[in-house]
Formats: sequence, structure tokens, C-alpha cells
Amino acid sequence: MPTETESTPTLGENRQLTAGLAEVNDRLDDLWVKYLDCLDQYQRAQESVQKALSSGFFSLAQANFKSSAGRRYGQDFYDERMKASKRVQIVENGNDRVLAISMNPAVAPGESSEGPKQKTEASQQPSPPSTPVADDEDAKTAEKPKEPTTLDDKKDQDSEASGVAHQPATRSPLTWFGILTPRELRSAQQSFSTAISSPTESAVNATREMRQLEAEINRTRKAVRKAEKGGPA
Repeated sequence: MPTETESTPTLGENRQLTAGLAEVNDRLDDLWVKYLDCLDQYQRAQESVQKALSSGFFSLAQANFKSSAGRRYGQDFYDERMKASKRVQIVENGNDRVLAISMNPAVAPGESSEGPKQKTEASQQPSPPSTPVADDEDAKTAEKPKEPTTLDDKKDQDSEASGVAHQPATRSPLTWFGILTPRELRSAQQSFSTAISSPTESAVNATREMRQLEAEINRTRKAVRKAEKGGPA
């Protein structure tokens, strides 16, 4: 027959079980606090995305309403050679993967795909044969660079001096719709750019972290139940 000492946990064992249970409960509380912070971040990001998209579509509707040429601003007038100016990247942050939205520096929206090719072909054309120089007076005249007579000639001379390595500046997709674009269309572009940048990135990263916290919370709750069963009745 077991003695009372063998069947009843000692005071030291009870304190150890209570301390372990309190530690696991504190860990669970910390996880819930982090989860609620991520949930708040996600909700704020969703509100920012909805607000930016609503503002963008409203500005686009205003631009279509005020269009005097009878044309509508939409996907029917997109340039078929367009390329994405923003791309999504998965960045390694230690053991986690974080979503990052960044501009694509190699893409110039609105640039003609045949533009660089034509410039290269033009630079490879053979130069005309030089004419024989009659005397020293003619030689000095031939070596002297030709002064630009008009503004266009000056621009051409500057572009030739820059060489083929000169890259064209990135142009806005608004140039697809003409040179004079309405203010509402520019406002729509700004709103849509805002919606797909920081708020979307924050919402996706918050969702990823919430899923990780959910798995850790489930494991911690199992540890709490296990500690409660192993404790004193």
C-alpha cells in the first residue's frame, strides 16, 4: 500500500508546476498581444487600400466625364508594348520572407521597343568618304566644327555627343493618352500608385505574420492544457 508521501505531490513539485503553468500562460498572452497588433495593422492597411482605390476610380470617372474629345480613358487605349513599372519581390529577412513592392528601373513605360534598335542602326551607318583637301586654308576650314545655326541643330549635336549609351528617361504611362492630360487623370494615377505600394505591402506582410502567430498560439494552448493536466487537482 503506497504511503502518503508517495501519493501526494510535495510542496516543491507543486510550486514548480505552478511556475511552469504561469510561464506558458504569459507566453500565450504575449502571442495574443502580437496577433492583435498584426490584426490592427491589417485592418488599417485594408482601409488605406480601399480609400485609395475609391479615390482613384472616382477621379477616373471625373476624367471620363470631362473628356471633350469623346474618348474614354481605359484599357482600350493602353499601349500594347507596355511593361510593368512596379514589381513584387520576396525578400529574405532572416528565417522569414517579407513582401516588398519596388519600382523596376529597367523599364521605361511608353518607350518604343524599336527606339534603341533604330538608334543603334543609325550609329552603325558608314560615314561618307572624305573629300580631298586642296590646301592648308581648306584643311583648317574642314577641321573647324560646324556651328549650329538653329535650336534643332544644337539639340541634334548634343544628342550625337551623348552617344548610344544615353538611356531615355522613364516616361509616365499618362503619355499614352496624349500630351495634355486632365488633372483628374493624374490624380487617378497617383491614387492607384498609392494603393498598390505601401498599404498592400503592409496588408500582405501582416497576413503572413498572423498565420505564423496562429500556428504558434495553437501549439502554446496545447502546452497549457498539458501543463494543467499534469498539475495538482
